[in-house]
Amino acid sequence: GARVKINLKGLAIGNGLIDPTNQMVYSEFLYERGLIDNTNRQIMEKMEDEARECIAAGNYSDAFDAMSTPLSMFTKLTGLQYIYNVMWKYDPIPYKGGHWYQYVQRMSVRGALHVGLSQWSGMDVVFGRMKYDVPLSVAPLLSAILETGQYRVLLYSGQLDAIVPYQGSVNVAKALRWSGAERFRNANSTAWMVPERNCRKRCNITESAGYATTYGPLTMLLIRNAGHMVPHDQPMWAYNMIDRFTSGQPFD
Repeated sequence: GARVKINLKGLAIGNGLIDPTNQMVYSEFLYERGLIDNTNRQIMEKMEDEARECIAAGNYSDAFDAMSTPLSMFTKLTGLQYIYNVMWKYDPIPYKGGHWYQYVQRMSVRGALHVGLSQWSGMDVVFGRMKYDVPLSVAPLLSAILETGQYRVLLYSGQLDAIVPYQGSVNVAKALRWSGAERFRNANSTAWMVPERNCRKRCNITESAGYATTYGPLTMLLIRNAGHMVPHDQPMWAYNMIDRFTSGQPFD
């Protein structure tokens, strides 16, 4: 039969683990925020290097375990329990509870997602079977998409995310191989201004929601005061971000 055609215009990736070799900057992130001392920074850096060596050798099982080791030290070293936002001590929304969990179980929602009668049960089974794919890089695929020049790509990252830190995402963006790579690396960052959240309709007061670096089809965006779950931490800014991206508006 005829192949399904998707009218794809672009893709947005939020705090995505795209190329672990370039994104393992946990030690740098925690140290620069005063959450660990230099001794523990060096210990974590060694663990990150071991994970990179496993990836380079194609040993993805050991690489996954090595990547997990520095993350498992997070609570012990920082006293915090929520790695997705270092400003929170605990998870503000339990993963398997809350109103959103009840929402995705509704028949209307399951119908809209075309999942039939399947009950949502978290990612445990899928994650368990695919966890050794985690160390694999998909940067070559992203580079190929950019090279076509047909699709816009938005990489956005919460400022306070410790599990996929912003600087790691910047490393990935700058390491992508496409014809506009050098110009992207040399592009200036600009403030992304949005309507001030307490401002009423037709108010001209704005505030900075973050910072954007753009060249051609690629944009790297930092969202202020947000962690891994950007739409949860900054819902209005997340809406502005997606609205701009899907409507082709710039972030400057």
